[in-house]
Amino acid sequence: MPELPEVETVCSYICKTFKGEEIVRAEVFRFDLRIGTSVPQDFIKRVTGTKITDVCRRGKYILVHLSSEEIMTVHLGMTGRFIAHDHSYKRAKHDHIILYFKGGKCLVFSDARRFGMVDLAPAKIALERLAFMGAEPLSDDFNPASFLQKIKGRKVPIKQALLNQEIVAGLGNIYVCEALFEAGISPLRAAEKITLQEAEKLVPIIKNILQKSIAAGGTTFRDYRSAEGKKGAFVNSLLVYGKEGEKCVNCGHKIVKIMQGGRGTFFCEKCQR
Repeated sequence: MPELPEVETVCSYICKTFKGEEIVRAEVFRFDLRIGTSVPQDFIKRVTGTKITDVCRRGKYILVHLSSEEIMTVHLGMTGRFIAHDHSYKRAKHDHIILYFKGGKCLVFSDARRFGMVDLAPAKIALERLAFMGAEPLSDDFNPASFLQKIKGRKVPIKQALLNQEIVAGLGNIYVCEALFEAGISPLRAAEKITLQEAEKLVPIIKNILQKSIAAGGTTFRDYRSAEGKKGAFVNSLLVYGKEGEKCVNCGHKIVKIMQGGRGTFFCEKCQR
């Protein structure tokens, strides 16, 4: 699943390429995407003739601001992609939405597994729906003191606490595994047991890993591609994620994999305490 760096990479490209551009035509081939949500039936009518005024990210959500004062909120799910083409593009099997712009380009949303989400709502409502989310990890609001306050009294493992979008927005499995490894913290430790000293180490590590991954265009294991169709190169910098059975770069002990909350956790039992 695309995480914060991958979503940030997609947002940046869409903003750079399409900000100020007018949508002259739209096509929707599947209205039923993620279970429990669907693309609004009047989506085509509402977006046609509008311009993209801004594109930003909140957690793992892409927020496309339109001149109509509505926001198209997108979650890429497991396999969702935004890819830019020109107007001569021919629809592929899993393309669900195509936006055609006056400048000659089009933006295609595809999703093979259909776990993604595309919604359209007035800006105030769209932002209210995301108000439950915690601090952005690259912002000043995410700091050791505020983080400790958020996890105070929480007995869940620290890894699951970091994946809780109400505590910190946008972190996913890959980067949490990597951050905990670099910080030397076991993913099994209870969140409430994290000390101020450990938080002062962990928070900057999280920020640094995310920034490095954004600079590398994110991480690609299987499906993720940027809006330019490129793979994320940060996969070459991973130290533990996907490294089960390989030697720890610090101590030589074998990296292990366990399951936590339905997700695979990769860590070094010797280095992480």
